[in-house]
Amino acid sequence: MNQSSFDPHKWSLRNVTLISGEMKFRANDDWATNWGGSDTEFSGQGTQDGPNVPIAPGAYDIFFNDLDGRYILIPVQ
Repeated sequence: MNQSSFDPHKWSLRNVTLISGEMKFRANDDWATNWGGSDTEFSGQGTQDGPNVPIAPGAYDIFFNDLDGRYILIPVQ
C-alpha cells in the first residue's frame, strides 16, 4: 500500500482488482502485526489478529488507517 504524504498512518491502493475470497492488512510483510475484521466486505474496523475480511470480486480503491484499524473498499468502474 502507499503511505499518505500528510499522515503516516493512512494507507491506500487505487484501482486494485481483487478476486472473491478473504484478506487482511499487515505491516512490513509480516503477520506479527495484522488487522482483520469482518464487519462488511466494504468497510469496517480491523483489530489485531482479527478475522479475515470477506471480499467480493471487483476493482476497488482501498483505504486503511493503521492507528484505529478502520478500512474502506470503494468499488471503481
